[in-house]
Amino acid sequence: MLHQRLHLWLAVVLLHLVFWVQAQQDTATALPEILIRANALRNALPGEYAEHFDRSRLQFVAHQSVADLLASQSGIYVKSYGLGSLATLSMRGSSASQVAILWNGLPIQSPMLGLTDMALLPAFLIDAVDLRYGNSGAQGGSGAIGGTLALSNTPPPQGFGLTYSGSIGSFGAQSHQAKLHLARKKWGISSRWLQSVADNDFTYQLTPQISRQQTNAQAKQAGFLQEFYYSPNERQQWSVLLWRQLNQRQIPPLTTQNRSVAQQADSVWRVLLQGRFFVKKHVFQIKSAFFDEKINYQDAAFLIKAPSGFQTAISELTDKWQWNSYWSAQMGGQFTAFSATANGYTDAVQENRASVFANLRLDYRRWQIQGTARQEWQDGRPIPFMPGCGFAYSPLQWLRWSGKISRHYRLPTLNERYWRPGGNLELLPEQGWGGETGLVLKPHAGWQITTTAFHRYIHNWILWAVLEGQVFVSANNITAVKSRGVEQRLNWRHQWRQWYFDHSVGYDWVRSTNEIRVNKPVLPAGAQLIYTPLHRGFAHIYTRWNTIGLLWQSQWTSAVGGINEDVPAFGVHHIRLDYTFRHRAFNTQLFFQTNNIFNQSYQVIERRPMPGRAFMAGITTHFSH
Repeated sequence: MLHQRLHLWLAVVLLHLVFWVQAQQDTATALPEILIRANALRNALPGEYAEHFDRSRLQFVAHQSVADLLASQSGIYVKSYGLGSLATLSMRGSSASQVAILWNGLPIQSPMLGLTDMALLPAFLIDAVDLRYGNSGAQGGSGAIGGTLALSNTPPPQGFGLTYSGSIGSFGAQSHQAKLHLARKKWGISSRWLQSVADNDFTYQLTPQISRQQTNAQAKQAGFLQEFYYSPNERQQWSVLLWRQLNQRQIPPLTTQNRSVAQQADSVWRVLLQGRFFVKKHVFQIKSAFFDEKINYQDAAFLIKAPSGFQTAISELTDKWQWNSYWSAQMGGQFTAFSATANGYTDAVQENRASVFANLRLDYRRWQIQGTARQEWQDGRPIPFMPGCGFAYSPLQWLRWSGKISRHYRLPTLNERYWRPGGNLELLPEQGWGGETGLVLKPHAGWQITTTAFHRYIHNWILWAVLEGQVFVSANNITAVKSRGVEQRLNWRHQWRQWYFDHSVGYDWVRSTNEIRVNKPVLPAGAQLIYTPLHRGFAHIYTRWNTIGLLWQSQWTSAVGGINEDVPAFGVHHIRLDYTFRHRAFNTQLFFQTNNIFNQSYQVIERRPMPGRAFMAGITTHFSH
């Protein structure tokens, strides 16, 4: 019953498009230049600051997760609960549920919690990562307040390819990965498999005089991604992607605990069907996906068994119209149906969301200007209208000035609405306005200097707190948050004879404050939000000579406030050496990596220790024909 409306709507749209495309074939214009391999985001506002990570960057974390990529190569604050444990994101002072996570253009975050565990997203299964900073509710939908993280897959290259990658490391870490692809002119198939295990039994300093070994911290992961691509002609493209993953993790004790026997098992199914049709000056794209995720948490010490899970069905239709060389427009609609179960719900809960969105863009000489808008409904109730506008102006070839202003929102999660006790069906969406402006300078070839300033205000911030007269925590719209800051980046890529340089350095200053006093928990007005660093910096310095490469990575984070105690500032540094050699159709790379080379003792989340110095060695070999 839950998905009947969705399936009917999808069937009507599919039939309509198929007959329309067939009827238009005699007048259709082939547009091979639009056959983009990547699944691009919907038109983003020109004033947004964005970072792109392609395969050349992803190779450094191929045996790790997307969380490791962002922690080491971006200004994003990754809130890690420990090696192999939960990891969530904070962008520009946002909460974890205020960052939209997209897979090939569709949101995959849990409707129960509003977030995604980044530690469970293997980098090996992703071809490109796009990180868009700042509020973009009109484009990304609910939750795109702090920013949008888009993960995408691309069709395989022509021919046959086989890749194996394996690594071993400290604390019982071991991983094996393989990829097989075969592609011809009209079709392509790609299969990826992965399996990893780690004991995570590192030793950490409990006090300057006392050290302790981490226990109950083993993690196992296995999964595959199957991709099918088919293009019968230049006017049609079809693809089907199937993502299956199993994760088993033990939950280690806090530094204030002596023992833990808690464990968690995660099961994930993600299926995506998408098609593109080119008709005259229009590009139609239809997507339909089904996600099924289950979590089984157990703690025998407290006799806790807490299975939970959700199912998500999404369909989206967009039309991009290139009117002429100056004007383009895009419009579309999305329908989403959720179903979830948990011990904290009285019964299984369901929710439907529908939205329509559109934008109009002008590219004229040195100007780019775009207006965008979105209207969404939650179970038939309209959400406030979400407009936005952005621009970019390039007065000189080496100078670009941009800016944007837009409204943003986040709908309450299912837990915030239905959890018993504490859920609140009367919750209002978090919403507000935000803007940013920035300069991009390219003084010489390969150099780029970026400075961005932003400001954002959020009303109706949802917080779990104890209200007067209550004895339990509940979700309420009881505060507001103001965020402002400056982000600076310096990038340099250069090829000189047998030398290659890829260097990035960044620094972020983010002030995100609670504007209304809260008593339980104690949050004074004007105080910096917990787990929100005021200062954060990073460096990614990679130099390659001929076949030998050397990578240095650093991240610095200022002290943050926690729930019970503050977390001190820390700096962590990694180094990696790789050697690549080729023999006929084989390309092989050997690497050796040392993480936390100075053996820094630190925490990202209070009472959750992070590992000291650790080593990793591995091999990746690729055969292509």
